[in-house]
Amino acid sequence: MDNLKNQGNYADREINCDLMRVMSMVFVIAIHVSRKPFENHRLLLIMMSTFLASCNSIFYMLSGKFNLKYKFSDKDDYRKYYIKKIISIVFPYVFVTCLLSMWDFYQNQELVFSIKAYIKYTYTAFMTTNVSIHLWFMYPLIGMLLSAPFLAKMLQEMKNWELNILFAIALLWNFVSIYMTADIGIKFSYSGWLLSGWIISFFAGYYCDRIVNEKNKRKFYICGVAGYIVTVLGIWLIPENYKNAKDLAVAFVLFTMALYIFIDREIKVKNYQFNRIIRFLAKQSFIVYLIHWTIVRNIVPKFIKAESSTVYFLESVIVTLFISLIVGIFLNVCLINPIQNILRRIFLKPKIKQE
Repeated sequence: MDNLKNQGNYADREINCDLMRVMSMVFVIAIHVSRKPFENHRLLLIMMSTFLASCNSIFYMLSGKFNLKYKFSDKDDYRKYYIKKIISIVFPYVFVTCLLSMWDFYQNQELVFSIKAYIKYTYTAFMTTNVSIHLWFMYPLIGMLLSAPFLAKMLQEMKNWELNILFAIALLWNFVSIYMTADIGIKFSYSGWLLSGWIISFFAGYYCDRIVNEKNKRKFYICGVAGYIVTVLGIWLIPENYKNAKDLAVAFVLFTMALYIFIDREIKVKNYQFNRIIRFLAKQSFIVYLIHWTIVRNIVPKFIKAESSTVYFLESVIVTLFISLIVGIFLNVCLINPIQNILRRIFLKPKIKQE
């Protein structure tokens, strides 16, 4: 049984998961590039955009995989868990938010700088929609991480058939709340369901690890391919009645789960050097998630002027990734990691048992 007391297990990185982190990092940059390939080929554009949109779901699935698998047997397990999350997730998020707020504050000519005005601006942004709209993903994530120890205990006590029922109800809830209401202009007012919202992807990471095996994975692949086809055709043929085709839509959930399972179970990374590159890039993925929007929207367009949408797209993705990595490595190495190490030494020192 895994336990938070085993610090080594908590720090282990699985190469296939790192590969998904890198893939999601590139995909989220690609989504935010203003011009896309296939501008004159709508079906191809939809096919590509649907595939790229998997990044958010896979990000949450990876979070669920690693945060819902641990046993919490005593108070110290909870203490260590929350301290780890504050240091590894909340601190970089707050730090980058402050930097982005400073950038945005100076960009806004209507604002007059003062320490008080800056603090008020940053706090308001932090508590509402944040200074950069791409940081929306942190709001569901914080709630999921807070809930994870309690959700983990609940899920681990459930039998597999109970998990299947839970997942089936979640899909049915999303089917009704999206396809049968939101997509046809009817407000869905029921609330309070346990897996409502992005937490279904958080749960799916744990669900896939526990339920999917060699005997049943083919069924998930078939459902995933079908989900991808339904999503693409729905956007292409009935866009007016398929407005919420991605993210939480049932077909898209099944597609992203199948993609996650395929990469996790079928891809083999054997080359040592490639393995090292993937691990290195994966360690930068979170900071790149946090900072790339400002770079792709405010910096890259100033010096990429390609007329071809395909060339513009590829150049923008490559340049944004390069600059984001350079900035991210600098922030990690020079600022974030040293402070995190100090915080870990202060708050995660092993307790000495008294004889």
